[in-house]
Amino acid sequence: MDHLVVGYDGSSEAGPAVRWAARQASLRGGELHLVHCSLWPALTHDLGPVPGVADSGLRHAAEAIVAEGAGYAHAEVPGLTITTGLMYGWAAENLRKLSSGATMLVVGSRGLGGFMGLLVGSVSLELASTAACPVAIVRTGEHPNGPVVVGIDVEEWEPALRHACTLATLFETTLRVIHVRRSTESSTSPEQGLTPPMPGKCWMRRSAAPLTHYLASSSRNACWLALPSPEPC
Repeated sequence: MDHLVVGYDGSSEAGPAVRWAARQASLRGGELHLVHCSLWPALTHDLGPVPGVADSGLRHAAEAIVAEGAGYAHAEVPGLTITTGLMYGWAAENLRKLSSGATMLVVGSRGLGGFMGLLVGSVSLELASTAACPVAIVRTGEHPNGPVVVGIDVEEWEPALRHACTLATLFETTLRVIHVRRSTESSTSPEQGLTPPMPGKCWMRRSAAPLTHYLASSSRNACWLALPSPEPC
């Protein structure tokens, strides 16, 4: 059974990530594990309630965030099998550990604002290059009916393409395959030897434009952009 993990920190960007993960788990006939990572034990040992103040304390606040995230998932897909977890420490480190054996790891595009945002803002980027499974970085303002766009290079393209084909099949949408090359590279067609591993509609396009610019413009109305894992910094 597919096992998806989603990180939830209570931010406005994390809610869409939880709802997307719930739908994805349902489409795959799998289960969802929602986890919240609290940094406070690294900053203080006093997690208990304030004497005489009901429902106070850092631990209670963290548990409330977990319950809120689980509520979003249950509301999105009633009947979905959902488990929850509360972990202490850095989100990227904890989620990376949970990615081992997971079908997919899902996070929001940004974390909480202010000081905490500085601490967790790079979580999604770090996980994209270090997680042991595919990572979905969900942005707000989704386009659920758009195509699946996959960017490939001349090496290590097969896992990203295969995963993109699976997503296109689940979403019942078009797959758009893009290879971006430098203008000085050989004009040999990048389509040679690239056969989609799953049947379906597929658009393949080549461009000499800068990679990030072209992928950004091509995926503007996409429901998913798939890329090979970048090299760790």
